[in-house]
Amino acid sequence: MERYTDQVRINIRLHDNGLPEEPSEEWFIIASTGGLVDRDAITANVLTQLAPDNYTLDERHHRTSWGASAEIFELVLAMSGGAGGTLIASGVTAAARSLRDKLRKAESPPLTDGQAVHAVRQILCRRYEFDSADFVLNLVEIDTEECRGRVVMTAPDNAVHTVELKQHKGRVTLAKSIRAAP
Repeated sequence: MERYTDQVRINIRLHDNGLPEEPSEEWFIIASTGGLVDRDAITANVLTQLAPDNYTLDERHHRTSWGASAEIFELVLAMSGGAGGTLIASGVTAAARSLRDKLRKAESPPLTDGQAVHAVRQILCRRYEFDSADFVLNLVEIDTEECRGRVVMTAPDNAVHTVELKQHKGRVTLAKSIRAAP
């Protein structure tokens, strides 16, 4: 079932001496989602890739509705460590990649140079009341893996603006803006 989820957390705990002892090793997979997530598919994926015959799975749903709302889906998988630690570690890596790939498929295409420049021009025009054509483009850097971009422009007053953007679910938002006066 798909539900809006801001973050998915998966915690894998290896217990050498059985439960309820403290885990001897622990891994965390954390993904910011901010959209619809199929929680059942994520659970099935984790169990298929990681769970041995004997395990404890705890599903947790955290919801905050106090001002800005947030919803978190968390899986805690506890199992015996023993000699299989290396196999489990490679399984955790595979599960993390699989989760990342599944969540990215739901997202929009990567941020482009054109989108970044357009967004920065709009931000700077609204903020400083210049015409968008008056800005001189100095630099555009896009990190498609992290869905981030950095654009540097010179304004008509010769101030240099360095603007960092983040793209999430197709929306481009301002992450940081620095204005260096001439």
